[in-house]
Amino acid sequence: MSTEFLRDVLVFKDLTEGELDAIKHLWAFRAVEARERIVAEGAIMHEFFVVCSGVVHVRRLSGSHEVLLARIGVGGFFGEMNLYEEATATASVFAMGDVKLAIVSNSILRGFMASRPEIGYKITSRLVIEISRRLRQTNERLVHSMFWPAAPTAPSEA
Repeated sequence: MSTEFLRDVLVFKDLTEGELDAIKHLWAFRAVEARERIVAEGAIMHEFFVVCSGVVHVRRLSGSHEVLLARIGVGGFFGEMNLYEEATATASVFAMGDVKLAIVSNSILRGFMASRPEIGYKITSRLVIEISRRLRQTNERLVHSMFWPAAPTAPSEA
């Protein structure tokens, strides 16, 4: 198996060719058909996903409405929130067309990073950067989606 699919993934950007070669055997591949749900909101998450081809949509229910949170294309990833603390999915993920995913178990990836701390540090650093970027983006969207009335002014004295 080639390391090509890992080369363009942001969290693996700092890895050398030899380091990419060391992690390539961890991954399984899955073909997903258009409109198939890959992850269900509220399901326990045990895996980290990389999009090798196609596009997925990340959606979350808000009352009776579904809200699009993100579009993730080739080289993008999801499942990172549960990499260190397995919990439930905060959103559902759907294939928008035919999609190919690379998948690794959280426990396998964590074990590998613990056994190769120099690689684990590089991956974790990039994960923190990307999670921080996504949080800033979410904060910005939240602020722009809310109506903030102007503070009331004191009546003028005549």
